[in-house]
Amino acid sequence: MRIHLLPALAALAAATAVRAGPGDFDPAFGANGKTAVAFDQPGGNRADRAIATIPLAGGGLLVVGSVEPRVNAHDIVGFARLLPNGQRDTTFGTDGKVVQETVFERIVDAGVDNDGRIFVGGQFRDPNGGDLEFGVMRYTAAGQPDLGYGFFGLAVAGFERGGNNNDALSAIRVSFGGEVFAVGSVKIGAAADVDFGVANFDVNGALDTSFSDDGLLTIAFDLDGAAAPDDALALSEWNPNTMRVAGTALRADGTRVVAVASFLTSTGILTPAFCSDTSCQGVQGSLVAGPGKRTFKFDPTVASTDFVTGGALQTGTGGGFAVVGTSTTTGSVAVRGAIGVMTQSGLLLPRAGDPRFGRALIDLGNPTVPTSVVHRFGDAHWIVAGYLGASPAMVGFAGYFDANVEADTSFTMSSLGGPPLPSAYQLIEFPRQNAAQPVETYPASLAIDTEQRIVGAGSRLWARSTGIEDTDYAVFRLDDSDAIFADGFE
Repeated sequence: MRIHLLPALAALAAATAVRAGPGDFDPAFGANGKTAVAFDQPGGNRADRAIATIPLAGGGLLVVGSVEPRVNAHDIVGFARLLPNGQRDTTFGTDGKVVQETVFERIVDAGVDNDGRIFVGGQFRDPNGGDLEFGVMRYTAAGQPDLGYGFFGLAVAGFERGGNNNDALSAIRVSFGGEVFAVGSVKIGAAADVDFGVANFDVNGALDTSFSDDGLLTIAFDLDGAAAPDDALALSEWNPNTMRVAGTALRADGTRVVAVASFLTSTGILTPAFCSDTSCQGVQGSLVAGPGKRTFKFDPTVASTDFVTGGALQTGTGGGFAVVGTSTTTGSVAVRGAIGVMTQSGLLLPRAGDPRFGRALIDLGNPTVPTSVVHRFGDAHWIVAGYLGASPAMVGFAGYFDANVEADTSFTMSSLGGPPLPSAYQLIEFPRQNAAQPVETYPASLAIDTEQRIVGAGSRLWARSTGIEDTDYAVFRLDDSDAIFADGFE
């Protein structure tokens, strides 16, 4: 199945919501469902980019990201806490914001435990070996360093599979009690071999040796009989029984396919019931036999290469799960968004007569790049967010898919130069300093808050001038309230 809207971005940006649906901007949040948070630290670039949206009890939000300028080549982390109405919570830090230095070259993800402690995952450069390692820093609920975690607030995992090789963290997930799973790509030996890597830190920041013997698990796909780079990019939410990791695996012809692995949370053993034996091969399209792992293409009808994005893995009803990313046909420059949905046992959802069963392509303009997916249990739908187009006309979008991976046009009402029509997509654009500035809105993460509302965060360009990039956290909330909107954009 392929979803194609008008490719003209200008026409898309004229969309106007006229009735309440789950994809309408919530007027009770910020200004017409959107709010921006500017840290604007002195000393250089003011590029503030949110990477994680974390719902809090009562409908508030914690938004975490990186704040510039950097210090000693390390990222600065910025925490912003918002009230249910989108205003900053002035009881948190200074005017709802806290800024802390990190030891990470790049911050990649964040999460919280039941005590409100904040965990930030990043890429840590070992000062001795000089290689990258997985790193996690813990902060109190007030955003202050928690020096009782790991080594003075820092937990580190170096896989060291064949020397001081780079281990690049991509995502973390935090259990209710403060256990952390971290996933990324692990260099193996001296050859061009990279495997999926999973590290399990206990509540104190030490590697949990009950998980894969030493707290470290590597998973190889190595397609077409050769050691090759397999990049782990996304991790499912914490589950006490089973978790999944997704990324891409390289083929001998230079193309990439989606790669998914499932492991038992307590031991790190690949899940026996996931793609057992050859159940995911044949018409299911996996290039590897199970158990515990599979591959697939977002578009099996053409020669193409796939990419998986960082917030791209989410579990839904009955243990099924979704992966989002992009598909680019060989020889083409068109980048299409894509979603693939599988059952708990790893099988793509069947659909009679459709070779893309369990998958849908999203083509809203070139490029269309999903960055995150969540599942709303209340109506058993998948919500996908990302961006389309490129500067000076890059806007965010949110899309709505039912349990059969069909685009559901009850999401919102849009007008594309004609009468209002039901639409499966809501476009997301934030204000900029003036009309001369490029349009750049980049949703990076999604969540479902405690009231079953769709919330997300990323960045918006406020202004660009010589030597200065001024971007802010961009936070939005969608809700099927009874309010009527005259304009979906500011």
